[in-house]
Amino acid sequence: MTAKPFDAEVPAAGLVVTVRAARHEDIPALRRIEADAATIFAPSDLPPALAQPMAAAELARVIDGGLVWVAQDERGAALGFVACETVASALHVLEMDVVPSAARKGIGLRLLQQAIAHAEGADAIEVITLTTFSHLPWNAPFYGRYGFRRLVAGGGFEHLSAALSGESARGLKNRVAMARKAA
Repeated sequence: MTAKPFDAEVPAAGLVVTVRAARHEDIPALRRIEADAATIFAPSDLPPALAQPMAAAELARVIDGGLVWVAQDERGAALGFVACETVASALHVLEMDVVPSAARKGIGLRLLQQAIAHAEGADAIEVITLTTFSHLPWNAPFYGRYGFRRLVAGGGFEHLSAALSGESARGLKNRVAMARKAA
């Protein structure tokens, strides 16, 4: 069972935002959003070599799985997205980005709410997981406000342990795994 998307227009700090399922034709815009969002990170946090958008084929794969949602303005311009995948009994957030010009206007929260609503409506999903930076206010502290808790290492979730290990091997520091119950 999938949750109904947040397809109603929702005001977000002066913007009218609609959240809808992503389509293949969104891939170029999603890759631009991810590249733009990477510019807010210091090179010490996100080295330029790692600040590359998700491959188009990977985005297509997760879009085909029905687990990517786009936030758009009243003109249809994409402002952000969240991409997830199901891993065992977890809905894992692979990526969530908002264009810097629309940051801090509730768009990230709308996207996170969509992922949570999907997890709550899916019988086989017990937990929502992600990895993020521990020291940046728009990362771990943001998720913490919405029920995500930091886990020691991968917290017993094999996919989180593997993600943290891979991130560390690529040179990312200050990373943490987080999870919250789906319902």
